[in-house]
Amino acid sequence: MSFGKKIVSGLLWGQVGMTGRTVMCFFISILVVRTLGARNYGIYVALLCLIEILIKFTEIGIQSIFSTYIPRFINNNQLGECSYVVRRVIILRVIVSTLTAGLLQLLAGPLVAYIGNPEIYQYVLLTSVWFFFRSLMDCFIFIVTSKMDMKFYSAVEMGVSVFQLIGVLILLRTGLTISSLIILMIAVNAVQTVFYAIGSLDMITPKSVRLEIGPIAKFGVITWLSSIVQYFRFKSIDVFLILYFLRDPSNVAYYDIAYLLVITGGSVLLTSADRLLLPIFSETHSRLGLDGLRKIWDSMTKLTIYLAVPIYAFLIVHADTIISLFYTDAYLTASPLVVVFSSFMIACVFFAGETSITVVFPLNKEQFFLYLRGIGGVLNFVFNIIFIPKFGIMGAVLGTSGAMLITTILELAVANKLISARLPYRFIATLSLIIIVSLSWTIFIKDMNIIQLGVVAVSYGVVTTLLLLKFYAFDDDEKKIVQEFNPSVYDKLIKYRLLR
Repeated sequence: MSFGKKIVSGLLWGQVGMTGRTVMCFFISILVVRTLGARNYGIYVALLCLIEILIKFTEIGIQSIFSTYIPRFINNNQLGECSYVVRRVIILRVIVSTLTAGLLQLLAGPLVAYIGNPEIYQYVLLTSVWFFFRSLMDCFIFIVTSKMDMKFYSAVEMGVSVFQLIGVLILLRTGLTISSLIILMIAVNAVQTVFYAIGSLDMITPKSVRLEIGPIAKFGVITWLSSIVQYFRFKSIDVFLILYFLRDPSNVAYYDIAYLLVITGGSVLLTSADRLLLPIFSETHSRLGLDGLRKIWDSMTKLTIYLAVPIYAFLIVHADTIISLFYTDAYLTASPLVVVFSSFMIACVFFAGETSITVVFPLNKEQFFLYLRGIGGVLNFVFNIIFIPKFGIMGAVLGTSGAMLITTILELAVANKLISARLPYRFIATLSLIIIVSLSWTIFIKDMNIIQLGVVAVSYGVVTTLLLLKFYAFDDDEKKIVQEFNPSVYDKLIKYRLLR
């Protein structure tokens, strides 16, 4: 398989799996929110965020190690060395996960008392088991995505999503509670762990070849420390600060709905690209050097902007309608949060969010990741402490999105220094005008039902894509990737003058 075809194939198959998984999880969240109510849903979100925090604090650099070194080992036909590293990382992950699950039992009491929500304590035992399976699942999923086996990944994600949906529908009939929902998630993550472990066997079973693991361990520790600090940028920390300052778990529910719609829903088409950025950048740099890395950065930045910005713009215009239709009018408190979140996210994507910081790993400049994400984490934590008491839930949105924007600008400056990265201003300007044109007609459609909203959203996306293909001239390298992946599609785009 050619390198260009490998990239596009991985992105497409990964996107199928992650889009299906995200859409299914979104639908499931609607059922759960409507059934549990704001307060109980807020408690469930707090437990989920606790797991996310523990996973990050015990991740020990696994994702960065696998995403950086597995593509290198495969490209250099060093499967024995790959097996040597992978086996040791898996053993370490099992040990750390087991110890952490035990510590959670000991420390949960003081934690829930501190944040002022003692009812969370009754779910600690189940949450510990949930954490264990979730942490193992993450370990194996990083192996599968690092070798870009995205067809397998897509199949597992879609199958697990159906399994989870069936489970929720059964619980709706028998009685959906926080405890029963956690038990279902334990089963879901256990199934994922088994399948992804099977998909990782080709990286585990070859006869090990010993190598100097010190530099790899050092690399993992640096990225792990940076991920701990930078995790203060995200929802899990925000949730516990909201609980601490505002006390009422219902506020967590409103914030989570906004976060789900914007950060998860708004980036639904980026999920595959985000997971594959590091393997793609690592292999590109290994094959084509600095010039190739700069070109793929430019292409991936354009792809990110195209896939994310139109969705954020749609959320800004139709926030009230979306929340009313999916979550009912009782959750319209989340609507202004969605608008502000989406506005900041557009700015972040325009400044090459995510693609810029990823270039540091193939260049062995991972210390920049530590510094920049550390700055972002500190800013988010400080901003939230200042803004939440003054502005309530909106303060969490302002703190998180403001910290993300500042960090993104700094990351772009680093990419500019390392690979002479330049924002694709012409692409940004062209797409912005196209979005304004293709979105303008949807503003006048009022009182939509879910089907009408879906038709409007799809129509808007199709019009935006066709206009972009028509009026933006892609460079030769980008055209070559499309041509290598599917010559017939490329020929049709040229024939109908949709690709200049």
